[in-house]
This record gives sequence, structure tokens and C-alpha cells, in this order.
Amino acid sequence: MRYLWNSVFVTVMATLITLVVNSMAAFALSKYEFRGRSLAMLLILATLMVPLSVVMVPLYSIISTLGLFNSLWGRHPADGGDADRRLHPAPVHAHHPDELIDAARMDKASEWQIYWRIILPLTRRRLPCSRSSRSSGAGTTSSGR
Repeated sequence: MRYLWNSVFVTVMATLITLVVNSMAAFALSKYEFRGRSLAMLLILATLMVPLSVVMVPLYSIISTLGLFNSLWGRHPADGGDADRRLHPAPVHAHHPDELIDAARMDKASEWQIYWRIILPLTRRRLPCSRSSRSSGAGTTSSGR
């Protein structure tokens, strides 16, 4: 029974961390114009060329330094870092009308409130679909690939 709990915990946490972190990054990259946006996109795309074996030693060092080694929580720092996961929700956010965001700003909503109260409810049905294909391998490698 403990093995089942570990598998469920790892899969659920990997899914939640990935959905929240990568959805926010995809929203910022698809809806906001800021200096360095192209560079950020280029860096995220460049990480697709880095093999997992290159990242394993630094990731081990980080997890060990944080004191998360030999625990289920030590598995999760890698969950939000995959570039393909970060960019996967971007087309979902690109279809939201800019007028909704402008109207929220006129109502004095912060950027955080715009994301949590407008964007996330609009994507609650489509966003899990962007993650469902990834959760089948969440417990197999250190980054969920």
C-alpha cells in the first residue's frame, strides 16, 4: 500500500507543480510584451537541446543541499523545469482576449489577481489536457520525461 501512496503522491504533486508554474510562465510569455521576452523564449527553447544526463549531477547537488535527498519531496524540483512543459500551455493562453485583461486592469486588479481570477478559470478545462499526456511517466525519471 505504501508503494501505491508513493506513486499517487509523486504523480499528483508533479502534475500540480507543472500546471501552476508552467501555466504562469506560458501566460507571461504569451500575453505580455517585455524587454528580454525573446531571449527568455530562446533560453527555454535552448534547454530542449540539453540532455537529461547533463542536468542530473547539478540537480543531485541542489536536492542534496536543500536536504531533500531520500524523500519524495526531493523528486519535485525537476518537475517544473522542462521546457516542453513550460511552453505547452502557451497556445491555451494565446486565445484569451486581451480585452478581459484590460478590463481587469481598469478595475484595479493586480497581475496576480488577473491570473488567478480570470485566466486560470478560463483555462481550467483545457489546462489539464496539456498535462495528461505527461503524467504517465511522472514517476519513471527524475524529470518526468
